[in-house]
Amino acid sequence: PHFGAKLEDVTLVKNGKWHTVVAPEKAGFSSTALVGFKREGEFRGVNTLCNFQDGNISLPTMTQKVLDVEPGEKVFISQIP
Repeated sequence: PHFGAKLEDVTLVKNGKWHTVVAPEKAGFSSTALVGFKREGEFRGVNTLCNFQDGNISLPTMTQKVLDVEPGEKVFISQIP
């Protein structure tokens, strides 16, 4: 079967926002989110622990390595309640 949906109706997209990656915090992480972005035409995404503040997102060091993302880059996030 084939299913279709308007992009603006997909919850993960509708509730998502762009955030700037900042250096990881040492105190721990209090939220979980789906984090994704495209690099060189390739989509990369993970479900990870994180912290949000004022349009910034702090990701664990391992998550940054897996995504190959550095502080200052923008990622699209959809927070998981």
